[in-house]
Amino acid sequence: MKIIETKLSGCFIIEPAIYGDSRGYFFESFNERTFQEHTGTTTRFVQDNQSFSTKGVLRGLHAQRGEQAQAKLVRVLQGRVLDVMVDARPDSPTFGQYETVELSAENNRQVFIPRGFLHGFVVLSDTATFFYKCDNFYHKEAEWGVRYDDPTLAIDWRLSQEELIISDKDQALPFWDVISFKTPRILITGGSGQVGRALQKQLAGENFDTFFLDSKQLPLEQTMIIHDMLGMYEPDIIIHAAAYTAVDKAESEPDRADAINHLASEEIAQYCRLHGAKLLAISTDYVFDGQSSEPLSEDAPTGPLNVYGLTKLKGEQAIQKWAPESIIIRTSWVYAEQGHNFVNTMLRLLREREEVSVVSDQIGSPTYAGDLAQAIVDILKADTWQPGIYHYANEGQVSWYDFAVAIREQIGASCHITPIPTAQYPTPAQRPAYSLLDKSKIKRIFGVDVPYWRDSLGKVVRELGG
Repeated sequence: MKIIETKLSGCFIIEPAIYGDSRGYFFESFNERTFQEHTGTTTRFVQDNQSFSTKGVLRGLHAQRGEQAQAKLVRVLQGRVLDVMVDARPDSPTFGQYETVELSAENNRQVFIPRGFLHGFVVLSDTATFFYKCDNFYHKEAEWGVRYDDPTLAIDWRLSQEELIISDKDQALPFWDVISFKTPRILITGGSGQVGRALQKQLAGENFDTFFLDSKQLPLEQTMIIHDMLGMYEPDIIIHAAAYTAVDKAESEPDRADAINHLASEEIAQYCRLHGAKLLAISTDYVFDGQSSEPLSEDAPTGPLNVYGLTKLKGEQAIQKWAPESIIIRTSWVYAEQGHNFVNTMLRLLREREEVSVVSDQIGSPTYAGDLAQAIVDILKADTWQPGIYHYANEGQVSWYDFAVAIREQIGASCHITPIPTAQYPTPAQRPAYSLLDKSKIKRIFGVDVPYWRDSLGKVVRELGG
């Protein structure tokens, strides 16, 4: 196997050693050990793809963004193809340059295209069968691309315009000079949580390099290692969605709750101040005492009733002290399709039991994690970054009892729901009786959409097959 460097950094042509006689031939099409040794990569392929096209079919220039980016190993099994790769990595010494390689069933050449490259090809023979290995799975929502006839790149496709067959999708791609190639790096804590998973969906198709860290990858209670861990990713923006959220358990684990919700937030804020990164952090309605009778604005007096609320408030204060340019979003009653939350618990109980009791004198508004994630994306894409505290929850006012009744209506269950006062449902942690959030500031400043809670609930229950 012969591995040839191209003029593009990290891009290689591979020529196999072919052994044959009148009976046929043999060659080794891929050897991981030899490949990694000669290319200096640790690329491992997870998906094989094959396509068939006729002469003049032009595909590309395509790539996938962020964590969904793909490296490819490309070859032609039948026919003849002009393969094109464009270095779209802003920090690369060959950024903006392209290379063409003719691949055919006769020459048995392969080309290795690293992550961060745009890729395309045009069929030169009557037909061609195209085969490629990928080191990441296909994600439609992460696709992006550049027009095949971009004047800045000026690629010679070898065929006349009249001979080319191009899809509407490829015709609609933007030109090179309107694309921002300096992709912001976003690190998300709590990557496996409700908001973290929702952000994975919402950010997949955006022009960001994203890194989602769960509690194993970033153990927030180990505050001494947070700076070093964050430094490994060099983020431009941190979305701090991780938290100790076991409200009742926090009463018996105040030190651990404080380490995660307060001290870790302080470390993250100090990192952002030291390295010039932006910080968007998620907080909670539990910073309030529940004594209000009107929707709570961002400057309403705080007074947490439990350890969880106190540690989140201390986290807010540490962020404002060390990184005053940060954005803090307080939210309430978060739920999603997955995870331990009120909606999933009620869906199970309503199907299993004939009767359940639900607290009716705690008032607020549920928040669908997908809606909150969309609001965060809207803020990231806004023209200006305006620091401060903001409130976000779905529109409408509801009690836990009303919420449970609405869930029952969605699935048509016959279970009887009994409203009870908080006094009849004692818990280790006291909850605020009223924590309805005023969302007018976030709507005014960032123009975010705030769906009504019943509409979002209906969408989630339908997705869960309710």
